[in-house]
Amino acid sequence: FEDRFSANIGLRYDWYEVQVTEPAGRTSDDSHFSPQIGFVWMLLNDLKLRAQYGEAFMMPSANQMAADSLSFGTHVVGNPDLGPETSRTWEGGLDFSRKGFDAALTYFHTDFEDKIVTNDLADNSKSWKNMGDATISGFEAALSYDIGAPLNLAWEIKPYLNMTLLDTYKDDSTGEDLQYVSATTLAAGISVSNVDDISCRLNVSYSGSQDITDYEYGSYANIKLPSSTVTNLSGSWRVYEKEGLGSLTLRGEVTNLFDKDYAYVQGYPLPGIGFIMGLRWDY
Repeated sequence: FEDRFSANIGLRYDWYEVQVTEPAGRTSDDSHFSPQIGFVWMLLNDLKLRAQYGEAFMMPSANQMAADSLSFGTHVVGNPDLGPETSRTWEGGLDFSRKGFDAALTYFHTDFEDKIVTNDLADNSKSWKNMGDATISGFEAALSYDIGAPLNLAWEIKPYLNMTLLDTYKDDSTGEDLQYVSATTLAAGISVSNVDDISCRLNVSYSGSQDITDYEYGSYANIKLPSSTVTNLSGSWRVYEKEGLGSLTLRGEVTNLFDKDYAYVQGYPLPGIGFIMGLRWDY
């Protein structure tokens, strides 16, 4: 039993001081103890059960408390009365690994208190506020399989899939779904490597639609930001390596391979297809 069970207990203490000179001219500070406890139990040689509880604490940034600037024509002002955001998270899951196949499934539940969110003021400027309590919960899953493992190939050829599926993301005070949150995010693709000096990866990322407030056209209505799917291709080749001189690696990437129109924030479209080349020297 001792070889199959382990536990960890941690305690973190944070103390923050934010000096706000404008517009409030004061200092905000706070502190918080963040405990964490978890355990891992090897049910079988290739099956692991895990669980964890932890707390977190985040002070508002100086920008959130004292900003006074223009951003793309919008006046952004700080809120000197912002308080810290805290959270409590419970999670549990299973990990399985056998002959090149790896799988993980996790359920998580997070309760937020005084969650910091953006706030639209009556004069059409933007600021921040403590929303109150919120809950986010759901599942995370990861699957991958090294096709070359059972064949004893020199190359690793690994298709993979990672996903997050939220079943709850709500403002506890109103019961409404949180804005600017995607209920579904996926990343899938394949990586190929000789585990020495050559590797490449094709990755497809999907972000589900989000409920947002329409600021771009001034209606301030609740609308949907469309889902997006973006494909990236990257690779690297260590072209030179010598003891005492280090190694030289050639790297390349094609971003947004299919030149999709997409945005993660309304009014801020992200670039179309892009090409990146570079050299890296490690010594």
